[in-house]
Amino acid sequence: MSRNYEMDILITGLTDQAEIKKVANVVREHWVLDDYWPAGSENEQAGFSGKHQLAVGEGEDDFSYRIGQAIWKALDRYVEIEVRATYLEDLPYEVYYLEEQEYQEWREQQ
Repeated sequence: MSRNYEMDILITGLTDQAEIKKVANVVREHWVLDDYWPAGSENEQAGFSGKHQLAVGEGEDDFSYRIGQAIWKALDRYVEIEVRATYLEDLPYEVYYLEEQEYQEWREQQ
């Protein structure tokens, strides 16, 4: 069974580019890193984002703890970590049908 997710990992407290690179490397070891953006200051969040599949038997919370602990280990200190897990297999959506009536109304407005 496919378990496709987009994970956004937001970290507050990174102090420099070296720490951002360390975290990017950790994320690459545990997940696919599609994009990341640095924080403007130590009080802002740096973000790391990617789409991939969870390991068999692993839940969102398991992944969050695993990636968080790996980040703390790499930095050898505490930083605030927020993981946003978006399940991509069953996203909510709306369906809109544009029928001939809408077409006729549009044509009359032209």
